[in-house]
Amino acid sequence: IADVTFRASYGTGFLPPDMSQLVPVPSFTGDLSFFGLTDPRRGGEPLTEFTVLQGGNPDLRPEESRSRSAGVIFTPRFVSGLRLSVDWTQIRKHDNITFFGLDQSALDSEFIIPNLVTRGPASAGFSVGPILTYNTALINVAQQRVEAYDFALDYQVQLPRWGALTFSANATRNVENTQQVVSTFPARDSLGLKGALDWQGSALVSWEYSGWALTWSANYFD
Repeated sequence: IADVTFRASYGTGFLPPDMSQLVPVPSFTGDLSFFGLTDPRRGGEPLTEFTVLQGGNPDLRPEESRSRSAGVIFTPRFVSGLRLSVDWTQIRKHDNITFFGLDQSALDSEFIIPNLVTRGPASAGFSVGPILTYNTALINVAQQRVEAYDFALDYQVQLPRWGALTFSANATRNVENTQQVVSTFPARDSLGLKGALDWQGSALVSWEYSGWALTWSANYFD
């Protein structure tokens, strides 16, 4: 069809960890109370001094992925200079390499994050001991799933004796961004949070004339 182009792709990926991801760095021990972390298994007890494990992990496995995409491009002959496109993308990753920083939500999920903390003997009437180490080193998680739609619009019109006017806009609609840490626990969806916003986009208007350009641009984050 002269005005329409269809496109699709399927791919597999294999990404071994690089050297910097395999080499641990020295741990750090000190008073970290300024993070404001509390221990949910010890009645919200504030965390003060403990050891932080950080850096690479020599036991990391390679990441593997499968990706699919499909889209359509519309360039109507009856509107010269107009281009519209819509694309769907789905990515499935296994053994995804990630880390868990010093974060209260991670502490609250201690049961589903392997080897996140190491505890001492039970004390002070609690069934568990205080946190001695917190692991922020890189680990492999079971899988990650991402699905999104991308929209794009480009339009350029030539102005008689006044140069060219260009308008372009792009938007992404994320519909899934889930991560499963271990196979025995359900996946957690981070859709709508930082790094996986429901919507984000940008727009640009540019006027070019006689070697000069005037441009206005804007970004949108849901």
